Amino acid sequence: EFAGMLGDLKWNPVIKIETITHRRDPIFYALMMPWENAWLGGPVSEALAWQVLRAAGLDVRAVRVTEGSACRWSVIASIRKQAGEGKNALMALLALPEVKQATVTDDDVNIFDQTELDRAVTFRVQADKDILVISGAKAKHVDPSVRPWDLPKGGLPLTAKFGIDATIPEGIPYRFYKMVKPPFFPEAQGPKGAPSGQVLREKICSFLREHRLSFDELMGRLSEHPYREVVKVWGDLRAEKLLCRDKEGKYFMNKDS
Repeated sequence: EFAGMLGDLKWNPVIKIETITHRRDPIFYALMMPWENAWLGGPVSEALAWQVLRAAGLDVRAVRVTEGSACRWSVIASIRKQAGEGKNALMALLALPEVKQATVTDDDVNIFDQTELDRAVTFRVQADKDILVISGAKAKHVDPSVRPWDLPKGGLPLTAKFGIDATIPEGIPYRFYKMVKPPFFPEAQGPKGAPSGQVLREKICSFLREHRLSFDELMGRLSEHPYREVVKVWGDLRAEKLLCRDKEGKYFMNKDS
């Protein structure tokens, strides 16, 4: 089957071909199950997901169907969310006949990067609040978990659908989810012979008088200086009690400095 597994045994009709008409040098394309069929259906599944999300008034940023679900059963979408729209997006996606599981993230998550997706599901989801389960929905016989062999003759399979709202919960500031880039990145090493000392000190003080910056943000502005020199000057400023820090952990200059 197109799901990649063997389907249940059944009788299929037999036909007798008597005549075939065709153009000169025809090409007859026979699908090789399951991957060719799945990949051809993928763009259609994604287009349908885009369509229902937009119809629901959502600001859609990306949509992805997964290979493991035969490009049909599982869909992931990122949206630019307003309050409550994570759940709205799930209901729209789960209304699609073939979708069995749906995941919705914020637009800062690259849904094509499994690490970013796992991070969002792990740290933005509370299972009792953010997982939506819908029982008794229409299913397909090729899903073994619906036990199609137990159905009475002519019976239709039912399934439970579920959605994961992996968007940032309302009321939690984005700063708690912003990924921090460590200060030990190559740009902060600086070339040999770069200006340092008093020039560096004045530059740091100027930055922190104009802006409130985290340590890694400051490092990104000092890439022309050797990292060791930056840390030395930073230590001197702290020892002289010239630096203050706000509740978000960002530094600024003491107003008396």
